[in-house]
Order: sequence, then structure tokens, then C-alpha cells
Amino acid sequence: MLDLAPDERGAGDSTLTLSRTAWQELVYDREADSYEAQRAPVGMEVVAARHVDHLRRSIDAVGDDLHVLRARSLVTVDDGLTIAGLLLLGDHPQHYLPQALVRVLRYQADEARTGSRQTLAVDGDRRLEGAIPDVIDASLALVDSWAPRRRAMRDDGRFGPVDVIPREAWTEAVVNAVVHRSYSMAGDHIRISIFPSRIEVSSPGRFPGFVDPSRPLEIARYARNPRIARVCSDLGYAQELGEGIRRMVDRMRGSGLGDPVYRQTSTSVVVRLDAAARVAESVADRLGGATIDIVMLLRSSGPLGTADVAQAMGVSRQTALKRLKTLREEGLVARDGRSSRDPRATWRALGG
Repeated sequence: MLDLAPDERGAGDSTLTLSRTAWQELVYDREADSYEAQRAPVGMEVVAARHVDHLRRSIDAVGDDLHVLRARSLVTVDDGLTIAGLLLLGDHPQHYLPQALVRVLRYQADEARTGSRQTLAVDGDRRLEGAIPDVIDASLALVDSWAPRRRAMRDDGRFGPVDVIPREAWTEAVVNAVVHRSYSMAGDHIRISIFPSRIEVSSPGRFPGFVDPSRPLEIARYARNPRIARVCSDLGYAQELGEGIRRMVDRMRGSGLGDPVYRQTSTSVVVRLDAAARVAESVADRLGGATIDIVMLLRSSGPLGTADVAQAMGVSRQTALKRLKTLREEGLVARDGRSSRDPRATWRALGG
């Protein structure tokens, strides 16, 4: 473990203890493109011609394969293949970077659970490998086939299966994860968890600096992998306009659903797209943002005790309980316990 002084990390009066992985990630975040620009552990012999040809056509390049890679800074100054070049164009990058995969999980209930109560579907665990374009295509196709749907009237006026979570929203979440994840973190991979009423995407690497994930629209645009982002834009997967989060929010709101909920773990960012209806603006204005934030917390975390809510929101237990009771009166949360004095009682968000 490494100690980083407050004036170096900007954490106020406390000293943060960082693991070696977190320290390395901090260094790469300060020099945003350093990891993807490093020399790959293999050379140009692993580059797949079909991927180079696709990129050549997309950017209207002329010349040999090396010229195409130079045009997008996918080689070093001495023409060695970079990490970005391997991930984007390699025949099977996971032979050398095993963390560069996407795992898609499908659950039969809204809680994953463990052991004999696990709700993972039979054949509901797939690992997708290949170059980044192949991984994105395979991920989107699999999520589309597993995404929760309900029977309702479609845009063509006929009844049929309709997405519970807007396709544009989860597509944006998946592409953002693949493009912007931290590939320097060797111990983790992207996970897409599909539940009957929500989709969650977990991506290795935290937001840069000290940001508030509960206010995603205020997070400044940040490209951890600018070379990968540019090529994915060339190939039509992204736009490099810093609008990804905004598009997800707009699409969820347009479907009458709550905003995407972000949270950070010690090593990753998780975005949750929930089928729960958005809290009406009139209700939100009346109750206030601090109270509505509790609903977002419970939707993101699942059931919590009063003390847990108080700690997460940074308020006293009495204040948290008062806000929870207000939310219960509005039909936004419910309390589960054996009695009114049950110390193990928990609060959960309701779908409406």
C-alpha cells in the first residue's frame, strides 16, 4: 500500500491509502492517454487485416497498414504496436490483455442472491472476447436478445414486445464502458447485469478526480483512452462530443423513467438503468432534492436500514427517519420489518 499526502491528492486534511493498482490508475488519469499509448507486448503480426481494412475505409485512408495505424496514433514513434492498436485491431487481444473482455449476466429475479438462492439464469453467463469493435457488436447483440421486455402497443400501432429499458440508453452505457474503461486495471472486466426490471453496467476505473456520481450531468467530459475513443468514433460507435450521459438521461426521461443512477466502488463505476418511473417534478419540488436523493440511493443500493441511509446521506439518524417517513407517505418507499420497533427493519424504493 502507498500513502499519498493530502496536498498531492487534494483530499483535504486526511491521508489516503492507495493500493498499487489505484496508485497506477491515478498516475494514468493524470496523464490521460499514457497507458493506451504504451508499447503492446506483441508486434504488428497480431493485427487482423479485416480490422485494418475496416478502419481504412472508415477514414478514407490510403497506403499500407502501417500508414493507417500511424494516421490514428496506434503505433509508437518507432512504429511499434501500442496497447490501443492491439485492443482495436488485434486478432485476439485477450491472449495478452485477459482483462479486456465483457461479461454479460442474466438474472431471473431483481436480486442476484448467492449460493442455493442464486437467481442467475441457466446459460446466463457469457464472456465476450475479441477486438473492441467485435466486443461491442457482440455485447449489443446479446444484451438486445436478453433485455427485459413487456407486451404493449408499439409505435406501429400493434401490440408486441416493447423494451422495458430504452435500447438507446443501455447501448450508450455499454459503448461508454468499452471505450472509456481503465484497461490498465488487470484484475477486472466490464460486467453487464440484466435483471427483469433493470440493467447495470460496471466498468473498471473511477471518474477522474473527486466528482459526485449522484450528479452525472455535472461530470466534465473525460476521455481516458483518446485514441480508442477516436477510432470508435471513426467506426460509428461514438461521437466524441461528451454527450453520452446526457443522451442516456434524455432517453430515460423520454420514456417516463428515472435518471440513470451512478455509483462508484473503490475501483469501478456502475451505472444502473431502472424501469422505475421517474418521480414527478411537482413531487420532487415539494419534497426537495435531499429527500428525493434517498429514493435514488435505495434504487441504486437496494434495501437499507435507517442508520445506513443516514450514513450514506451524511445526516443524522433522526433526519433520515423523518425524510423516509415523508417518502413513505408519498408512496415512494416502503419499510419492511416485523414491527414498528424492529431494529433490523429496512427501507426499499417502490417502482412508482
